[in-house]
Amino acid sequence: HVLFDLGRSLERAGQFDRAVAVFQRLLALDQDHADASNYLGYMLAERGERLTEAKKLIERALKIDPENGAYLDSLGWVYYQLKQYENAARWLDRALAVEEETLRQTDPNSPIVDGLRENLAVIHEHAGDAAQKMGDLDRASHHYERAIEFDPDNQTLREKFKNLSKDASYSE
Repeated sequence: HVLFDLGRSLERAGQFDRAVAVFQRLLALDQDHADASNYLGYMLAERGERLTEAKKLIERALKIDPENGAYLDSLGWVYYQLKQYENAARWLDRALAVEEETLRQTDPNSPIVDGLRENLAVIHEHAGDAAQKMGDLDRASHHYERAIEFDPDNQTLREKFKNLSKDASYSE
């Protein structure tokens, strides 16, 4: 859909308010546009804004497509932003299971493999963040390592892993 593409382009260009308006317009025209519901909900969650609205948007997307790993990750991220880390971990684990199974079943030469790997890096990063907030540094370390496997050039992930290792050595 043209409005979805426009909203995504505006968001990526840093024009958050304009992107929100475009996604809201699209959802006014088609309330069952799951990708738009999820994208808008995740945008809000990323900024820690209007989290109740973000949660409702993502839940609407999940009603339409309950086994979508990106949507499951988005809901996990909303719970993370709400500081409900156990709920976050539960949804992120579901997202990982779905995305890892999809990757296993996908031909390695398929053009969607890179996108799946990017998704898995993000979901593992989110799961690592939630585990760290819960004080489970071993689990956080595992998730950050997995995220780095999927996105080896991501310096932010490497910093998180390095800082986590420092935290673990201080607590011993």
